[in-house]
Amino acid sequence: MKRKLNPFFLAIAILGAIGFVYMIVERPSELVMIFATYAVIGLLIFFAVRFFLGKRLGGADKNFTKAVKQSKRRYTDGPQTQAKSSQSKKPTNIASKKKRQQPSHLTVIEGKKGKKKNRAFF
Repeated sequence: MKRKLNPFFLAIAILGAIGFVYMIVERPSELVMIFATYAVIGLLIFFAVRFFLGKRLGGADKNFTKAVKQSKRRYTDGPQTQAKSSQSKKPTNIASKKKRQQPSHLTVIEGKKGKKKNRAFF
């Protein structure tokens, strides 16, 4: 299915192309200055947005990179380094570990798992 171009937009595109070719032929230095100006303005806007908004939006990226570093550290440590670190630790008393544990804040809710559902009423 072919789409027809709007004649207004076609005329604007043709005039723009003619003006661009004219600038290249007659005043190339002015064309370079215009492109340089747009590039500088674009870079200024880019860095300003990155500087001011990057701090607000960068929190998720920082947390992600921190998690990646921790994961890499965990998986790059081989069994040899884990064995060395476990040997260097002092043996701890199991009773002292139980004293330090906080009681669970979760409670068990008794349900009706034993009862069968009456499927006739569904």
